[in-house]
Amino acid sequence: MPLAELRQTILNCQACFLPGTGCRHHEDAVGGYDPERIAVIGINPQAAPGEKVYESIQQANWKIKLALSDRLLDIFSGQATFETVHPAWSWMNRKHKGVRNWLPRVQKHFGVQSGAILARNFVFLETFKHATASQPALEREPTWEKIRRLCPGLMIEQLVRIRPRLVGLCGSSGLHTVAPLLGLGALATGSSRAKITHLHGRTEIGGVRGQTFPVLFTIAVSSQTSRAWKSNSLGTASVQAVIQDHLR
Repeated sequence: MPLAELRQTILNCQACFLPGTGCRHHEDAVGGYDPERIAVIGINPQAAPGEKVYESIQQANWKIKLALSDRLLDIFSGQATFETVHPAWSWMNRKHKGVRNWLPRVQKHFGVQSGAILARNFVFLETFKHATASQPALEREPTWEKIRRLCPGLMIEQLVRIRPRLVGLCGSSGLHTVAPLLGLGALATGSSRAKITHLHGRTEIGGVRGQTFPVLFTIAVSSQTSRAWKSNSLGTASVQAVIQDHLR
């Protein structure tokens, strides 16, 4: 499938949803598809119902969502603004929680020196594409079992096109859902299974469809886990050292 068709498919996909409901889509790959980036894989986009920023994005057509995907890291780094994506979105420069809160947290935890470095080197993917207020809210969706079965395959299609130089798997979802797809399922099953807090900062070699790459395990990045990043100082130092190696 051509890349443009894949991106449109992801943003228009309603395969897991009942008539009258619908998947609340945001972006597809935050940072675009330039090859050999550091690909960080999270759980799902976070957005509580009624949040104006995210509802406005969800109501936009897929071409605008693609433009936002490609430019959001540039907006974070000050190289673009939301008006670059949509002339009526200037108000989002002050309101978008991902730009205001989440990306600064990523930059801090990963030890990246500037927003410009992050924008040049990273791409952010979500294992599950449906936006919810939290991971528990996602798992309460009536079609959660179908989402869990189908959605990671779309993320893998994204990953093989990015050809990452490093993959970061964040949180227990990364360990239990994504690691097996990259040939690292033994870490999450059997007698040697580990918790993500024990794997924080550890790297293994994984791969998919003939591509191989180092896989870095980290605690999830959220306001609720900031204390865990701080308390697990050795693991966090290891995360930052691996990131610096791959930035060089």
